Order: sequence, then C-alpha cells, then structure tokens
Amino acid sequence: VIGTNATSTILGSFDVGNGGLVYDRYTGTAGVGTSIFSAAQNASKLNIESNGSGDTRQLSLIIPNASGNTASVNFGVSVGNAQVDVARITTPYLTTGVDMAFSTFDITGGTSLTQKMVIKGDGNVGIGTTSPVTKLHVMDTGAGTFGGLSIQRSDSTTGSEAQLNFTVSTAQPTTANSNGGRISVIRQGAGAQSDMTFAL
Repeated sequence: VIGTNATSTILGSFDVGNGGLVYDRYTGTAGVGTSIFSAAQNASKLNIESNGSGDTRQLSLIIPNASGNTASVNFGVSVGNAQVDVARITTPYLTTGVDMAFSTFDITGGTSLTQKMVIKGDGNVGIGTTSPVTKLHVMDTGAGTFGGLSIQRSDSTTGSEAQLNFTVSTAQPTTANSNGGRISVIRQGAGAQSDMTFAL
C-alpha cells in the first residue's frame, strides 16, 4: 500500500520479505528480522532479531535535528477505555547536548509523570534533581522523608563489611588500592552495635 493517507486491513497473518516483517494473528505477535517464534518470544508482542554479526542497533527512535523535539518510550496500563502512562524514558534534543530522562508516576498522591532521574550529556547522573553538578548527584526535597544514599551488605555474619571506597588513580578501584581512602561499617555480632572505620 503506497500513499500518505492509505490504509489496509489484513484479516490473517502475513510475512513480508521472508522474515523481514512477520505478524502472527493467532498469538498477536510481530517479528522484525525473524519468522520463527519460540515460546519465550510468543510472550512478547514485538520481537526484533539481528541477522548480521556487525549489527549494533536493533531499534532506533529518530527525531528531527531541532531544539525542542523529543524521542520517548512510554510505559502504560489500560484503565477502562483509556491508557494511563506510568513511566517514560525521554531524550530531548537540546542546544547544549542530549540528555536521557526517566520519569515515573507516584501512585501515592501524584497526578502525572514526574522526572526522577536524568543522565546528562556530560555524563553526570541526577536522582531527584534535573541539574546534577557531579557524576552522581542525589537530592531529596520531601519534608519528613529519609533522603540520601544507602549502601547495604546483605550478610549478617560477624565481620561483614559495607564499604565506600575513594580512589585517586587511573587504575580500577580495588580494596587493595592505596591511592585513596575507605569508610567501612563492620558488623560485630547479633545484638551488638556495628563499628565505623575510616582508612587511608
């Protein structure tokens, strides 16, 4: 079918280009680059398969190169005859760079999607802020709520440690790296308080 306003209705399954584009009406499954659906694939409504060893992009969202345009992926649920967006990933085009923002819906009192995390074009990551000034910037503005950064070690045996390491080096950080420091919380036993140690 060719034409800007053309429509077509297909009652059965179809296969375009011998596996290039496939739709199975019995399962409601569509495939791009694949014509054989496994049981796992049938659980997904859309399956995209790469046939070349050098392929690096299986799905692309392209927007015109102009400030203010946004590419987005929405996640929603059906409520009656309407769809309610519950999460969204957006990549707006900005004159200063391209960011990736993650928004969710707060079911406890929210009325719309609000941005919760952003990855800026310079690599800075913000949680609770849209303008991170460091590689990881965490902000909580809610009154009476617990905010900050939590580090948990899911091991309750005596001597277990939760660590925060600081390294000034081009090498990958390790517990043996001497070019930095470490803050550790060490469990001393059931019913006993944990110790906090600072090492350089």
